Amino acid sequence: MTKAKAIFAAVVGTILENYDAMLYVHFLFILSPLFFPNEDPFVTTILGMGSYAVGFITRPLGGIFFGHIGDRLGRRTALGLSIMFIIVPTFIMGILPTYAQIGVTAPILLIICRMLQSFSVGGEATGASIFLVEHASPGHKSLASSLLNVAIIVGSLMGMGIGLISLNSFFPEWGWRVPFLMGSVFCVFGYYIRTKIAETPAFEEVIKKQQITKFPLREAIKNDKMTILKTMGICASVMAPYQMLFVYMGDVLRNKLQLPMADVLAHNMKVTVVLVLSLLFMGYLGDKVGFKRLMGGGLVATIILIYPLFLFIQNAPSPNNIMLMQSIFALVVAAAAAPCCLMSTYFPTKERYSGYGFGWSLGSIFFAGFTPLFAVLLVKWTGNETAPAFILMFYGLFGILALITSRKSYEEIEALSPSSKITSWIKDPKMAGI
Repeated sequence: MTKAKAIFAAVVGTILENYDAMLYVHFLFILSPLFFPNEDPFVTTILGMGSYAVGFITRPLGGIFFGHIGDRLGRRTALGLSIMFIIVPTFIMGILPTYAQIGVTAPILLIICRMLQSFSVGGEATGASIFLVEHASPGHKSLASSLLNVAIIVGSLMGMGIGLISLNSFFPEWGWRVPFLMGSVFCVFGYYIRTKIAETPAFEEVIKKQQITKFPLREAIKNDKMTILKTMGICASVMAPYQMLFVYMGDVLRNKLQLPMADVLAHNMKVTVVLVLSLLFMGYLGDKVGFKRLMGGGLVATIILIYPLFLFIQNAPSPNNIMLMQSIFALVVAAAAAPCCLMSTYFPTKERYSGYGFGWSLGSIFFAGFTPLFAVLLVKWTGNETAPAFILMFYGLFGILALITSRKSYEEIEALSPSSKITSWIKDPKMAGI
């Protein structure tokens, strides 16, 4: 299998798995009253977002489990297992009785399913990013990194599109179930694709040199603990804005502006298209100016622009103004997020899946996953609707600190590909933006 086919197969699998994983996000405002009913809509919202955040608890476990497999048995094996693990919980979500039918058992089962989904995603996101970067040719690694983010967003877009069709075509009482049931079928196809992909040249080199370690995570914690912390910082700075873009702003559209759920999905679909195009452009740009320079610029722009954007929608709240705010912010987020997978190259190949996966998963649980919940509570406690901006400003500073304390030449990054030849313009670290 050629590199292009391997990358294509990995991207398709990521699209299908993230379709399943993101359904919970897009249907959160339907699931909340069905599984967490309360007379106070604010309490229902908090419970729903809390259930979303709790799901992130299992991500580090997934990162450890699939990371160990990925560093011991190969990236391909780990990616195949990760997509297989998400099939059952997604199917159960589609047939799960509501609170009105079986009482408190319903939300408990829903949360368990969500946690199982997150366990799978804990190995998928980082594994797919490593797979793409290790397969990519020199001078195209930032673009390859952006493809992972595009795949995640396209999977999310599929969920919104099928959800919108389901809500408009079927009875609202059960129309939301259709996308979950379809998702479990999609992932069977995704698993088949994953079994056909070729292993990465970098991991094959590890096998050839007999460098496979017995406990790769232990080695990563022992030798690269600071890199794990920096990975957490990068995760917080690029994942939290995405959560704010769709989960928190979805709550604003649904509960503050009282938009019907179908209109919220249609609104988010338009923003998602802007984000996909932005990610592709920024991924291409990252190979030209250097990924650290691009990420740093995106994070600085986030810190500068986020408060004025929140102030804008506070003073003139409307769906069109929120879409304008989201579209501008999507471009900024893409600059930081598109090449972020290259941070995995700061770990040695033999422990990369474990170290990078563990750090990214910890960043997801401690920062990104709880961002929408923190934002809602902060607005409630302060009465200030611009307060969520300060969360993203703090995370942006965290990410910048991680970047400026990370020192590595672009030559070492390009050397991940055993047969790579570094182009002449990239040999100058200044031109690479490092």
